[in-house]
Amino acid sequence: MPYKLVASSGAKDVWVFAHHPGMPELGPFVLPDGRDAYQLIRDGRTTDLPFVPRFVQTHGRRWGDLLWTTEQTKIASQLFVDALEGFSGWHDFDVEVLDRHGRRREGYRGFAVDGTGSESDVWNYTGGQNSWFAVSDAVIEALRGRGVTEASLTRMDGAPG
Repeated sequence: MPYKLVASSGAKDVWVFAHHPGMPELGPFVLPDGRDAYQLIRDGRTTDLPFVPRFVQTHGRRWGDLLWTTEQTKIASQLFVDALEGFSGWHDFDVEVLDRHGRRREGYRGFAVDGTGSESDVWNYTGGQNSWFAVSDAVIEALRGRGVTEASLTRMDGAPG
């Protein structure tokens, strides 16, 4: 039975907001060649960007294995990423995560989902990048085996994970 994964977003959980170099205060973030920088980051296609995507802590104290970003970009702990080694449907990318005092927080990676259906181990259940995504039973076993616990997990049939 597949599971739905999403970052925990309670009052104690850390939230991070985008604060990318050159990002406008409001409105679209369009690169000189016309591409949408926000979409490139959500999709994890960041190698052509002239900066490393940056996220800054705004809420909470508990640093989870998935960080709540209030949007479709996903930030995962290195522990989470390591647990997914060998599974299909995802890739990671460089990000910079800062705590609320501006200090770099090591051990986090950008995380994008490429899978489009349950033939992958990790997939976008909604058809595009979203704050939540689906994973197979084998992925859940691997995450639990590595000690990944700081994320919200729900069985897709509605039963608790």
